[in-house]
Amino acid sequence: MPLLDGEADLQIREKAYRKAKKALRQVEKQLAAHPLADVPDLADRLSALQRKHALEASAQAADAAAKEARGMVLKEDLRGRRRLLRKLGHTDQDFSILLPKGQVAAELQSADEMVVAELVFDGTLSDANPEQVVALLASVVWREHGSEDNSKTKLREDLKPVLKALHSAAGRVAKAMDESGLAVDANQYVQSFGSQLMEPAASWYQGVPFATVLKQTQIFEGSLVRAIRRIEEVLQQLMAGARAIGETDLEQKFSKASMQIKRDIIFAASLYL
Repeated sequence: MPLLDGEADLQIREKAYRKAKKALRQVEKQLAAHPLADVPDLADRLSALQRKHALEASAQAADAAAKEARGMVLKEDLRGRRRLLRKLGHTDQDFSILLPKGQVAAELQSADEMVVAELVFDGTLSDANPEQVVALLASVVWREHGSEDNSKTKLREDLKPVLKALHSAAGRVAKAMDESGLAVDANQYVQSFGSQLMEPAASWYQGVPFATVLKQTQIFEGSLVRAIRRIEEVLQQLMAGARAIGETDLEQKFSKASMQIKRDIIFAASLYL
């Protein structure tokens, strides 16, 4: 049965119809001239193309959902960190005022600022002498093998109380992190503050030669150099923190410890000298 002609049979005279009819003929000519017009499996190819477009659309939707989920995780992590700062007393409840503990923590970039700030405000660093401070900071900066060496390292009696205080502070921070919704293995976190470098750092403070100090530990000399340098960095940051809250006695103690360990080959301009 032949198709009806719009103009001849149905008497359609509108210009829009003629324009559409002309466009249709032009498209039909283009389709007839297309390289794929005579391909036998054209229908299969078009079906595959449709599936590809559908998969691409699904992938884009999944990517958008993943980005949204990551954003939600980051937002929740940020909220957890804000809760942690309030819980540990770094900010006020409105998160608008940085309290003294927060001022000290803000100065610390080379160590765990949460734990070190606890040590400042729980009296540990006030009660410790400069040598004990250096030994304590050795545990803070050297955490690569902390969980492995606590049970193996025999520690001087005068250093045991400061290590115990450090672990107590780390435990409080871990508990606050957990209560704030931040994932943490409390035991692993506490034990990461090891004692392996505490005695070598104390010996270096006492003026013991580098070669002798190196014999007190199993780590490589480059690692020992980096650890002592980091201790000095933390001392400088603690000096700035103590200055920020007006604790001149603490600042002087940290300054004395810094001057005492900043010597010889570890702080030479070149290790080849």
